Amino acid sequence: MKPDMEPNPESRTSGSNQATPIKGSIDVHHHILPYEYLHALARLGITRSIGVTFPAWSLQQDMELMDKLGVQVAVVSFSAPAANVPGTGNARSLARLCNDLVAMMVRVHPDRYGAFATVPPLHDIEGVLWELDYALDTLKLDGVELTSNYGLKYLGDPAFEEVYEALNAKKAVIHVHPTDPPGVQFGIPAAVMDAPFDTTRAAFSLICSGVMERYPDIKFILSHGGGTLPYLSYRLGRMAPSTWKSFKQNAPKGFDEYLGRFYYDTAIVSSNAYPYLVKQAGASHVIAGTDYPFAGSTVPAQCLEAVRTCEEVGEQERKGILKDNALALFSGLGKDRG
Repeated sequence: MKPDMEPNPESRTSGSNQATPIKGSIDVHHHILPYEYLHALARLGITRSIGVTFPAWSLQQDMELMDKLGVQVAVVSFSAPAANVPGTGNARSLARLCNDLVAMMVRVHPDRYGAFATVPPLHDIEGVLWELDYALDTLKLDGVELTSNYGLKYLGDPAFEEVYEALNAKKAVIHVHPTDPPGVQFGIPAAVMDAPFDTTRAAFSLICSGVMERYPDIKFILSHGGGTLPYLSYRLGRMAPSTWKSFKQNAPKGFDEYLGRFYYDTAIVSSNAYPYLVKQAGASHVIAGTDYPFAGSTVPAQCLEAVRTCEEVGEQERKGILKDNALALFSGLGKDRG
């Protein structure tokens, strides 16, 4: 275990099975970049995430930033590529490494961290199902991180049906994170503009393919305020029934019904866009997120400040967005996982 993941002995919890009361905010979009993960990627020739270089990260810096932002608990995950790497064996090994790393963090610091599981690319059905059992049942992680697409297949692709059957049976919480899209990127890193568009495509495919209808026990959290989904929802909802083959069969309750089931994190959502997001999604389906460390430290502070000071959102709704909505989704937060 390298220095950036070495826990501070003084910060270890007592090992009690009792839950630690959570009084501060909960951040559901919070990445980690331990040495072991970056080293594994580098061996495969991967040095960027959605077109941008990996920022500096350490466990100590992470906790210090959380304290500065008033975040008590972060539900951590690995940003793209996560385990979406060439070679089935490489992907499975990397997913296992990621899950063991976050499980260690949660065991040592249950009062500060929860975690989303990492899985191999979804076309490796066998590998994904094995890793889901290990991560959710053995390690008792809090949910699963999926990327917006896997090659040329978006999340609603019928090839992934067996994965959704397993996720639905486990009543899993899914955090949808963008990754490199298969199309044109205009000569700039995909993280700049294409990432939120790709989240929109993924969510649209989940609705129109019928995944949202067939698997109602899965809860999906969309990154970055849902990309452009809240702002294009009227257009998409009016045009999808007449343009997507089998839409009425796949989404019999109508576009808006399934749209309302998504949750949205507030990572990199501006103070101007934030009130509209809450109005469109409903306050109970908005959850605080920062996208640290990729967003740096200033942007997360600004986004959380927007949540805490927005006059158009009531006090109880604000409390829900900062903490209570996440607690309703993640019952294990603050508890010793053993």
